[in-house]
Amino acid sequence: MSSQNLTTSMSSSDHTSDYRALHCAIPCPHPPSPWLTSPTARVNNNIEVLKSRYEAIMELLPLTIERTGPEGHVIATEKKGRTVGTSDAFAVQTHASSMVRATEDLLALTRTLKEAWLFGQIGSGFGTGSTVTDEDAKVVGEALQQLGAKQAVEN
Repeated sequence: MSSQNLTTSMSSSDHTSDYRALHCAIPCPHPPSPWLTSPTARVNNNIEVLKSRYEAIMELLPLTIERTGPEGHVIATEKKGRTVGTSDAFAVQTHASSMVRATEDLLALTRTLKEAWLFGQIGSGFGTGSTVTDEDAKVVGEALQQLGAKQAVEN
């Protein structure tokens, strides 16, 4: 929703209640339950939440309200009152907490995926593992242990 659409529909007598009603009409998706959707859907939804909430916060930043005429020209500019400022501050806080929840969900998802990959619950994408890879991993692990023991003796 553009700022012109917000300002065009404001009446000159009571712009505070109209502004608040229009502001609350901004669509802001909420994160779905993590057990009901696929990881891809969770990522896409959380990214959409972050983007829409950030845009909503950016729309709240101006300290003035512009009223436009029927032709779209600015006919008056007014400073936001304390009521609107308080309402905007609460809305910013609400949007920010929603962004934090979406980010936490993304972090939880990445941790779950990392754990599943490390414990072999999901493949590497290169096909099934082979015994040669396992043997190579054991050789590398033993070499690292020997190197660590050697450095511990030297120190």
